[in-house]
Amino acid sequence: MRNRADNTSKAYAYSLGVWLNFPLSDGLSWWEATDDEVEAFQFWRLTDPRNGQPVEASSFARAFDVVGGPGPDLRCPQRDPGRADAG
Repeated sequence: MRNRADNTSKAYAYSLGVWLNFPLSDGLSWWEATDDEVEAFQFWRLTDPRNGQPVEASSFARAFDVVGGPGPDLRCPQRDPGRADAG
């Protein structure tokens, strides 16, 4: 069981590191990121063909929830039943 917790912690740490470094590509620090950067990050992580390691929507949502993600407006629709377009 401990190994599973260690692996989860490593996965969350990796996701956090990926997010913290993403705004740097626009010359911004993570604390300067706006909703536009968050939306660009979501697109890049999930569907951008330039990303060689896209993730599933559920993985993105879970990782972003852990790091204090952007809120329900950018969460994966299937994980946010309150959204009108939830599927």
